[in-house]
Amino acid sequence: MWSLFPFFQQYPRHLFLDLNAFYTSVEQQECPQYRGKPTIVVPMLADTTCAIASSYEAKKLGIKTGMAVKLAKMVTPALQVVEARPELYLAYHRRLVDALNDFFASVKVLSVDEMACRVPYALYKTEQDESRLARLVKERLARDLGEHLTASVGIAPNVFLSKVAAETKKPDGLTIWNDGNLPGALFEVRLRDLPGIGPAMQRRLREAGIETVEGLWEAEPLTLRRIWGSVLGERWWHMLRGSHECDYQPAQASAVRKSVGHSNVLAPEHRTREGATRVLMELFAKALKRLRAYGQAASAVQVTVRFRRGRGMSVAGLPFTTEGVWVRRSRKHLHANDDTTWLKTLRPILEAIPDLSPTAEPCYVGIVFSELLAVQDLNLSLFDEEDDQRRLAKVLDAMNRKFGAGAVTIGVHGERQVPLRIPFGVPDTPPGQSGYEQDAGI
Repeated sequence: MWSLFPFFQQYPRHLFLDLNAFYTSVEQQECPQYRGKPTIVVPMLADTTCAIASSYEAKKLGIKTGMAVKLAKMVTPALQVVEARPELYLAYHRRLVDALNDFFASVKVLSVDEMACRVPYALYKTEQDESRLARLVKERLARDLGEHLTASVGIAPNVFLSKVAAETKKPDGLTIWNDGNLPGALFEVRLRDLPGIGPAMQRRLREAGIETVEGLWEAEPLTLRRIWGSVLGERWWHMLRGSHECDYQPAQASAVRKSVGHSNVLAPEHRTREGATRVLMELFAKALKRLRAYGQAASAVQVTVRFRRGRGMSVAGLPFTTEGVWVRRSRKHLHANDDTTWLKTLRPILEAIPDLSPTAEPCYVGIVFSELLAVQDLNLSLFDEEDDQRRLAKVLDAMNRKFGAGAVTIGVHGERQVPLRIPFGVPDTPPGQSGYEQDAGI
């Protein structure tokens, strides 16, 4: 029956590589004492934070990403808690991309541990050839990165299907989908496991009578457009059939941005009014840099500070804390995305942050720019000063790209207090894109 569909015979095909439990695997590669033991990586060594990554040994015990450290420690006394080392993970990431460039003409980085590569059809024409290519890639990663870093690989007609295929066998799996087993192999996947199908979308599909991936496949394009409420539904119809034009994009790349911001759980040494202010200034500079990279400007900003208040004892005899939240939002003004303009608005807000010591301490800060507008839609300025400020911001961004993030800032002095964090994308990935292309020059 499915031989009637030519969708899966098109070329080029794609190889999707997903590093397994990347952060914890790097730590186990670097530190033999963590190998074979349940391990989690945390942003800071404090029971009040949560796991940002967990090893497969930890996952088998039910310790997953997002679990509070305090609860994770209660699961097993053998738990290894490791403070994140983003610079190290990025170094491994770059070595991975360099290795892949020896096999593929282009490597599209979708996140720090996910890459999509176009398979060179002239060299790998059959399923056996593709299987050999995947083995060669895995052997190269074991040599260049270490034997404790494994990857799940999926090979399929487009990036979306290859990503789904890679997810079906973890860890260290290999799944090849082609016109010989598609779409049947796709129907074995749960609807909720498709990237982009969250709880809300699953509920909307269920209300439309779609409970399985096979049901999603059989739906008409116009039906999917109605369910999604946009042309995105029709794109899904084509994407499921291996389309290159309508293919996978990470959620943060395709979403319409209504706000841009950063937040930080304060390290113990920064839990003072001065420390919170200093961290907010750094988050302010980072958020504006992203705003400029997205080609947007904002007309409002909001600052949030959470305070940890009086300590006491619960009924069970366990310590507890209560939290208070301080929020201040600016008035709307003309759209801007340069540091100089926004500093005039931010400084009065920072000066208004209350000092509640010694009865309470700030434990979390966040800053969000909203009321966004695309730069090309802004009215032309009548004042040379505003144009100068925009040009200055571009120069600063260029210098930071060349000499490292935070090398040059406005209003921030001294060493960086906010630790490097790796988001869903990669810090040196051009924001607003699904990833960046690394060309091998072939």
